[in-house]
Amino acid sequence: MQRPSSTGLSFLALLAILGCDRPTAQSQPTTPGTDTGSGDDTDTASPDDTGEIDEPPEVERLVFTPIELSDPIVNPKMGWLSYAFYPTEGTELVALSDYSTVVYSNYWWWRELEPDFDGDYRWDLVDTWISDWSAQGRQVAIGVHLTDPTSSPYCMELPDWLFAQVDGRWIDSFYGYPVTEACGWEFEPYYWDEVLIEEHAELLGALANERASRPEWQDGIAWIDVSSYGYWGEWHSEITWPSQTVHDDTLRTLLEQYVEAFPRNAADPLDLSMNAIDDEAVSRAYAIEDLGAHMVRRGMGYYTAVSDDERAFLADHADSSRVHGEFGSFTGGLWTGDFPDPTTTTEDAVNDALSQQASLLGWFVAEPLQTQTETHSGETLEDYFQKRAGYRLVPSEVAFPSAVAPGSSLLLEQVWYQKGVGGLRDRMYLGAWLVQGDERIALGVDENFDPSSWPAAEPYWEPSAGPYDASSRFTVPEEASAGVYTLEIAVVDGSGDPAVNLAIENKHSEDAFTWGRYALGEVEVHPLVELVPVPGASSSVTEAPTGTLRNDFTTWAGMHIRVGDEALRVTRVGRAYAEGDRRAHEVRILDVEADHEIVISTSVNMASGLGEGSGFRYGMANGILEAGREYYVLVYETLDGDAWLDYDTAVTTTDHLQALGGVWSLDLESFNVGAQPGAGYDPVDLVVEVVE
Repeated sequence: MQRPSSTGLSFLALLAILGCDRPTAQSQPTTPGTDTGSGDDTDTASPDDTGEIDEPPEVERLVFTPIELSDPIVNPKMGWLSYAFYPTEGTELVALSDYSTVVYSNYWWWRELEPDFDGDYRWDLVDTWISDWSAQGRQVAIGVHLTDPTSSPYCMELPDWLFAQVDGRWIDSFYGYPVTEACGWEFEPYYWDEVLIEEHAELLGALANERASRPEWQDGIAWIDVSSYGYWGEWHSEITWPSQTVHDDTLRTLLEQYVEAFPRNAADPLDLSMNAIDDEAVSRAYAIEDLGAHMVRRGMGYYTAVSDDERAFLADHADSSRVHGEFGSFTGGLWTGDFPDPTTTTEDAVNDALSQQASLLGWFVAEPLQTQTETHSGETLEDYFQKRAGYRLVPSEVAFPSAVAPGSSLLLEQVWYQKGVGGLRDRMYLGAWLVQGDERIALGVDENFDPSSWPAAEPYWEPSAGPYDASSRFTVPEEASAGVYTLEIAVVDGSGDPAVNLAIENKHSEDAFTWGRYALGEVEVHPLVELVPVPGASSSVTEAPTGTLRNDFTTWAGMHIRVGDEALRVTRVGRAYAEGDRRAHEVRILDVEADHEIVISTSVNMASGLGEGSGFRYGMANGILEAGREYYVLVYETLDGDAWLDYDTAVTTTDHLQALGGVWSLDLESFNVGAQPGAGYDPVDLVVEVVE
């Protein structure tokens, strides 16, 4: 493990005093003799011969600089897409990249899924396929297409019972090529047939219900392919429509059935994917808001297949939906000569996919992707694409305290880069743990951390976007035992489980398909880490306030203040304590002169916040109050909750700021302001330091 360095803020502080500037890996402690390592040499508190506890450890903020990986990594929904053309015939028929996390097949035929009569579903076929690939750590993508002139073992993909009820046409050629089915003919239904539309909705609804009832399907299916229209489900066909209106209404109806069956929501990362470049009236103009991914069929390396307008469309939506690329080869091979332009190389096609911000590219074949190299990097084409596709998250710095107290906050300050051409499009968060041997203490999840908001990176041959600063506050459980722990972080899903790999060393597992937790360094949990004087910082309220207690309505209550001649950095916020207070309280500091913009947002836990004996309980904060400006400092109080001090409370402050009077608000939009200097509701102590 790389050892973290300590910042210049060698504070004797409670646990996680925020730095004045973003910490750097080169910064050193200002206290002479302080260890600059990861805490290995810290004197751990332990009972001495008399049974007493040693003095609390000196608290420094450490900066960990991860070592970035130079190799490709495996991650969900990005990289090489392996195709299964016969999903009911086992996994061995798939050309599989070691990097593939999704195996895709829209070669599910309706006649196999509902073979004998209406409602006779063979979900066991799908279940077996999902189970087989889940056992290898991979997800699947499923699509059902209704007509296939080249690849199906059937001449008709509809069940016989449905074929007897719908109209359609038989074809023996497509786009001038002969149908290659065994019988020499292929049936294509009239998509506007009312019975077909009704039964199609029932099929999708049944599939959605089955998925909803099976957790292993929810985990195992990456996306549903919208592939009910056209040859191979690619949303193009030579069929003659009764009118343009029927065409548009029918295809929109089919699409709406997918969206209704599989609605997008933040709690369910399932995508819908469809060919984005063939039917502008529906797949682009209409579907874009409802789909999580867009597929570019037969487009990568086939330059005239994707127009400039279509490329612009994909670029415009790269920050909201994934691009699934497909090679533009009509032969199935990926060698020079297999593409429509005989001069197009496989390397050209791969770079074409990256330039279109592809998260995935298929179909994967070992030759030539594992043997040909990209001209400039010298990497195999397999590695070259995998390293740049989709998303690649890299924390470059993480600052954290060397010691914390049970029940206190632990602040992580981070700097991140996103180095993939597509970006992360599923909502993720940041989780943290303290680990000691087999014991793993969860510190919670920062739901404000949102790497899905980081954009696609450029240029495509060496993508990088950032830096992105993040500040995450976690809580150390009160029952945490004293000792030295390893601090780990992970990008997690909504359940709090690690959900992706990061492109850094120190992963907890060597398994590429186990999503990673990453060790940062050592943190000591010590019961005597208390709120003690902080060099350079001081309280703004000099006396413990007294006044009339109340808790008779719900409101934001606090003080109207004016900052003195020097700008102040707020490092802690304290709420006045009354006996019996046990709840957590949100605190907001608003800039009066900037239309009440919130400049600091934090919370104070009256049960575990530090500062006993001072008249206040404190929570961590980090923000600047500009010299000479006026602010409202407000605490959220609730009816019958913790008691708080009324307007008759006198507030004595330092020269750093002045209390102008009390203020309260029901909604943080309109404010009731008093004009009695030296007084305030629910007075708040701001621990500040002068900004040089």
